[in-house]
Amino acid sequence: MDQQTIKFKTQDQILNTCIQSFSKVKVNLDWSSISNQDIINITNVFKKSNNIQILSLSFIRNQIGDEGAIAIGSCLVNCLNLQSLKLRISQNKINGEGTVGLVSNLQNLNNLQNVIFQLDFNKVGVQGATALGSAFGNCKNLQKLSLSIHKNEISNQGVIMLGQHLQQSKSIVQLHLGLNWNNIDAEGISILSFSLAKCTQIQMLSISLFENKAHDEGICNLGQSLSKLDKLSSLELQIAQNNISAFGASSLLNSLVSCQKLYKLNLLLFSNILGTQGAFVIGSALKQCAQLSILTLSLDKNDIKDEGLIELCSSLTCCKKLYALTLSILQRI
Repeated sequence: MDQQTIKFKTQDQILNTCIQSFSKVKVNLDWSSISNQDIINITNVFKKSNNIQILSLSFIRNQIGDEGAIAIGSCLVNCLNLQSLKLRISQNKINGEGTVGLVSNLQNLNNLQNVIFQLDFNKVGVQGATALGSAFGNCKNLQKLSLSIHKNEISNQGVIMLGQHLQQSKSIVQLHLGLNWNNIDAEGISILSFSLAKCTQIQMLSISLFENKAHDEGICNLGQSLSKLDKLSSLELQIAQNNISAFGASSLLNSLVSCQKLYKLNLLLFSNILGTQGAFVIGSALKQCAQLSILTLSLDKNDIKDEGLIELCSSLTCCKKLYALTLSILQRI
């Protein structure tokens, strides 16, 4: 193991180690019955951690509440040279107040470039979503952000505030937003989209919206906003189970035709209401994406008849630069 790298798998290992000399620290205490007091004890070790450049903390499925989240946030302020942060604390008991404390110091980490935050299955709510957006939107040198907040009672107001703060960033080039199961409807998705259109440096974008309420209106506005991202080269949209029809799919895909640099597209549209017409319009639009080279397309459970699938496949043969294709079109499950 690299002498500058240390990995911990037990709490005792952390408490009995001086981490001051290490530049890379990885902690994995998933499923370990970690409490707020345990987190406070662990984070005290990080009071002298100026040398850490890469930090990974994983506390999935524990008993961490707001007090523990605030303690994590307080320890991060000591990591002045931190460049890369991975924090996985899904399936705990963190609310909005804890989320505010968790991220309150991030904007002071001037060297921070790469962040992966997984907060799925907590209750960060509107307050937490607002704090997350504000923190990351003000990280001046942040280039890559992956924020996963599935099932967190975000709702429209939360996702709107998240987007309005993120649009302040002028440095993010790679962005992932995981927003599954948050009761977000067309209005919330539309306003989030308008905000993302102002993040003009984005080259790689991934948005996951499983089982929300985008409907055609939200998806149409999403497409129009994406068409304004001139540098967009890679796009992943996970928008299954959102009651999207052929009209919404047509508007989305025709907007993507305007993305002249788009070469990689991952589009998960299963369990919507596209019908046969949806397959027609998707194929028609895709063959106009001049640079498309890598395509993953999932259209399962959309009541698409054979003629629609045949026409779709025929259209894909017209994509001259396409060399990697993953196609899922199972209609009867």
